[in-house]
Amino acid sequence: MTELMLEIVPPSRMTSDNYKEKVMDKVSESVNSIKPDVINVPEIVDENFEGKPYYRNVSARRFAKKINELTGKKVIVNKVVVHCNGLNELQKWINKSVNELGLKDFVFVGGSSDKFSYPGPSVTEANNLAKSFSSINAGNIMIPSRENEAQRMLTKTLSGASFFTSQILFESEKTQKTLFEYNSLCIEKKIKPAKVYLSFCPVSGINELFFLRWLGVEMPEKTEKEIFSEEEKIPVNSINSAEKVWNKIITFSEKENLSIPLNLNIEEIFLHNLDSCIELALRLRQA
Repeated sequence: MTELMLEIVPPSRMTSDNYKEKVMDKVSESVNSIKPDVINVPEIVDENFEGKPYYRNVSARRFAKKINELTGKKVIVNKVVVHCNGLNELQKWINKSVNELGLKDFVFVGGSSDKFSYPGPSVTEANNLAKSFSSINAGNIMIPSRENEAQRMLTKTLSGASFFTSQILFESEKTQKTLFEYNSLCIEKKIKPAKVYLSFCPVSGINELFFLRWLGVEMPEKTEKEIFSEEEKIPVNSINSAEKVWNKIITFSEKENLSIPLNLNIEEIFLHNLDSCIELALRLRQA
């Protein structure tokens, strides 16, 4: 059965306590509506011209812990490991997350640019470190548009990644190619492929597209025209587009007999799009 992940962005540190409470109310509403199997909390990091981090949102792991206490759902915390001051700092972060907060599911994320020399460990080093914690379940990010992504996924799987969450998808071809190549590499190495959560996010306005591009999301020009052709239809168009992409990937996977477990990740990046997220989750789960 297809698993459903709900990804919720932590609120800004600058928002009021009332707004943060509103976010938690919306989280509860989302969980009650779509009943996700797991909730994923990303770590939003800005980088300056030197590649040094600025954390403008509340702590991902603290936010995840509150969600777990509120909903009782399994939570996954993302950590951009390259911004740690060496492997020892990451180990301390993991120790605190596991022993003090009771967290055990993580997505280790690398840097956003190859122009910088980051102080922290690589994603594969983080995966290997996680192996020393018997209770930890480690995952990584899949970016279909990245060169040699299937080989990267294989390397990360061998280093301990048991799942991947994809970048937000607005097209199917690159994802199909990456999944096919990754499946073939796993067969060649005689290993079980990691599960993959394919990510989708509804949009309601052009400003959201600019933010998604800042995150590195790619949207084909044809898809952009289809979604943003009529302002009042943007939310519906984006949901229809996501359903089309999801169906194409699933059909391809079945046709090629891929052994990769494919699951859903619905990203609630924009709180005002809650209703669209719920509709998208319900629609894709039934597709």
